[in-house]
Amino acid sequence: LGNVLAQSGNMLGAVEAFEKAHELEPTRPEILYNLGNANREADRWGEAEECYKKTLKLMPQHVQSRNNLALVYNHFEKYSEAIAELRKAVEDEPRYCEGWVNLCSVTEKNGDYEESIKAGEQVRTLEPQNPKGWFGIGVAYSRMEQNAKALPYYIEALRLKPDWTSAWDNLGQAYQRENQLDKAEEAFWQCVKCAGQIIKNEDSRFVDESEYGNRYWHLALLELLKGDYKRGFAHYRSRFRELKGLERQTWERPLWNGEDLEGKTLLIMEEQGAGDFLMMMRYVPELKKQGAKVFLYTAKHLSPLFEGWDQIDATIIRGGTIPDFDYYCNIFDLPFVFGTTIETIPNDVPYLPMLMPDENTALGETEKPKVAVVWAGAPLHKQDARRSIPLTTMLPLFDEDYVQFYSLNLDKREGDEKILAKTNIIDLAPRLASFADTARFMQQMDLIISVDTSTAHMAGGLGKESWVLIPLAPDWRWLLDREDTPWYPTMKVVRQAAQNDWEGVVGRVCGMLKDKFG
Repeated sequence: LGNVLAQSGNMLGAVEAFEKAHELEPTRPEILYNLGNANREADRWGEAEECYKKTLKLMPQHVQSRNNLALVYNHFEKYSEAIAELRKAVEDEPRYCEGWVNLCSVTEKNGDYEESIKAGEQVRTLEPQNPKGWFGIGVAYSRMEQNAKALPYYIEALRLKPDWTSAWDNLGQAYQRENQLDKAEEAFWQCVKCAGQIIKNEDSRFVDESEYGNRYWHLALLELLKGDYKRGFAHYRSRFRELKGLERQTWERPLWNGEDLEGKTLLIMEEQGAGDFLMMMRYVPELKKQGAKVFLYTAKHLSPLFEGWDQIDATIIRGGTIPDFDYYCNIFDLPFVFGTTIETIPNDVPYLPMLMPDENTALGETEKPKVAVVWAGAPLHKQDARRSIPLTTMLPLFDEDYVQFYSLNLDKREGDEKILAKTNIIDLAPRLASFADTARFMQQMDLIISVDTSTAHMAGGLGKESWVLIPLAPDWRWLLDREDTPWYPTMKVVRQAAQNDWEGVVGRVCGMLKDKFG
């Protein structure tokens, strides 16, 4: 009865049936194993864990139960425990392919990429026609930033399973990292197609954001990178379906889609990272020109930057009481609603509040030009390994003694403090309590040099001369093959000439600095 109920999709009914069967025959491992599976399918992970453990006490070499116990650990992000169970499973049964498949996946999640590749190779050996082995190896190579090696594995996985949306998505990302953008775009469209998310007549009518499926997300980022802002910002609205932790908070008032704002109040919701938020604040003056009253709903660490600013009528910290308003929007809705193209980006700077130094941030006069530097962003950022530069790689820059360097780098890595102590850099990070402090320090700088973090966006929004250092495969906002950016007229873009070549970037920056101040 339990099996019948499980096959019909009635998992809670199956759990009840298997529990009764277990009461009648408490020493039969297959009943406990099936009860564990039913609990897992019913999203009762804790109960499933206990069932698999009991099964293994009765039958220690029950590899399917050990495999599924590992899946429970994987669900709880206990990757080390999951890996231990999977290794025991394939040790007990070396030809158990499903165990190798899951070992390939979980070791990749745990950052054990070489082990993931070895497990994937075992899958290929046991079942050459199993696309999961090929795909898993591709994922591991992608995580190692070896996308050229990943490509043939994704391609073979798709030959074996042509409708696999995740494989098309990963193939597109790998092509994009290798700057093969036309192939990347083709792969992303195939991903959308296989997911059944193609929208009819998209170019001839208004498409509500609810019509976009999650597979439009990476396509949107590529379109923006290529400068196709009309399609890119339209597709960017799929972000609420794809990005974990990002949800559109809804209100009783309507979402703003370009209605007349004369005499109306618009609530703007912060979203994503601080850099994204600062970048999009350029639209607030445009809203004020339309006669809008603007409320800003934002995080506590950002709010001091906007206190008393004449472009904002009220700043509400997340969780606070919101006065009545007429419309709301998320801040990244604005480029779509304004119909932004490269030619129409609002780029009058400064567009952020100009805060003057206070007692905490005043630096005083120096004979040398003041240059602020940021070499690394938050280590938990998904793309941090690609965007941040090891401090040791930056050292040739700090040998230039005709300027005074200041560090605005909050997110230091292990060993950075000792390295800084041996340079002429003045570390301002201990004095940064909020973004307002950062802005006050920036007002006193002659130049700001930063990797792709919120610091770069603040410098650009303040209209300060700045240089942003970016990887070969950049974030969409830096576009392609140009040394400037239409978003920030006072900023220069210094790009890697080859993947991971930060030494070359630092060398060029040294030359640029000497030309400017030497």
